[in-house]
Amino acid sequence: MRSESTRRRVRLQDSILAAIDAARPAIEHRQQFLDIDVSPDVPLWVNGDARRLEQVFGNLLSNACKYSPEGAEISIASRVERGRAVVVVRDSGVGIRSDMLEAIFDPFVRDATGGAEGLGVGLALARNLVTQHGGQITAHSDGPGRGSTFVVELPLLTMTSERAS
Repeated sequence: MRSESTRRRVRLQDSILAAIDAARPAIEHRQQFLDIDVSPDVPLWVNGDARRLEQVFGNLLSNACKYSPEGAEISIASRVERGRAVVVVRDSGVGIRSDMLEAIFDPFVRDATGGAEGLGVGLALARNLVTQHGGQITAHSDGPGRGSTFVVELPLLTMTSERAS
């Protein structure tokens, strides 16, 4: 993020839905199914940069599409857990070796089992942006061929923190 001035009160679902709109053509082209559980009824407010958050979720959806076969299912969901906004992107793709679950967030590192093109910068960028928003991102997989799950946790704005902004 360029500076604190780009951060403001953001409705997290708006960034997620914008990322879905951007990823939808690639997902449809590969005839994949996207399950969306992002309730707009209960807004998740965070202090952030809406465009950068969109970039995070766009990267995760793009990877899910790229590393999953045609016809695969991809899901994205948001919820509140322990006072934090949690966004989960899950795919049924190539999976990640257990020894790579942390390393894939390093710049230019890719899990060789994936086979898809890429420079290996998307997850490093996503982690950097999430960290700058006071959050964390983790990867989970049961191994090659078993799909992947990425979990983004961000601090929610509370009435107290909102008044302080």
